[in-house]
Amino acid sequence: MGKLMLWTIPRSKSTVLLKSLSCHPEISCIFEPFAFAHYSAFYDNQFGYEDLQKVLNQEPFTLDNIVWKDIPCLVENLDFQKWVSDKSFRHALLVRDPRQVAVSLVMANGNPVMWKDLPKIIPLTGKTTVEENFRSMIKLRDYLSTNGFTFKVFDSTYLNEKSCEQFVKSLCEFGNLPFDKKRMLEMKSFESYPNHWWTAPTIKLMKENPIINLDFHSPALNSTKFFSRQPHQKRVNLTAEDEVELTEITSRCLPLYKNLIG
Repeated sequence: MGKLMLWTIPRSKSTVLLKSLSCHPEISCIFEPFAFAHYSAFYDNQFGYEDLQKVLNQEPFTLDNIVWKDIPCLVENLDFQKWVSDKSFRHALLVRDPRQVAVSLVMANGNPVMWKDLPKIIPLTGKTTVEENFRSMIKLRDYLSTNGFTFKVFDSTYLNEKSCEQFVKSLCEFGNLPFDKKRMLEMKSFESYPNHWWTAPTIKLMKENPIINLDFHSPALNSTKFFSRQPHQKRVNLTAEDEVELTEITSRCLPLYKNLIG
């Protein structure tokens, strides 16, 4: 029996991994409740951090063979001491080369540089910039290390159809989770599995408040398996200034990424 926290930097292939894990009938998955609480906090009558704290001692959080996927920089005030205290969970820290993250953002959104402008679009107080995601992951790692939690950094940079079996198997072994090659590597649609918690309310929230969707989740929810995407058809209009800024962003993030993977 295992309990696994899958912490991720956005665009690090965490959704396809959670999708794979959810295909096992004995594994239940939780889809980004911190992100859900973070977004909800800015809308009336939605589920915020206080509501989340009240249900942490209830299902699905108390189940065995549970995988909770979330984003460190969306933990309330980065207060890991408050929110990360249950040592029955093991912690997998999923990272990816920031140069690949940037390309993935181009495919998902059309312009990765717009991440710096997110606070102007939605009230995220700057917490979703690429650099801040890497810095918050380092802060989480240091907290886990200092306080005796079991954790491991997983690098998804080279995760693809050839490496997915060993990658998923290693993740399951680390989390003491059951592994089933046929079920977990030949999964179909993301939304068809009944043991996937929080996906429905997250999609509902995005539909009710389209401004927070930003096209990030739709391709992931509709994707299948670990195969590389076909060439993306969306036009990407990056100015020369955008290209320079994107290079600067990835240059600042590369040392942080290398710090994480050791």
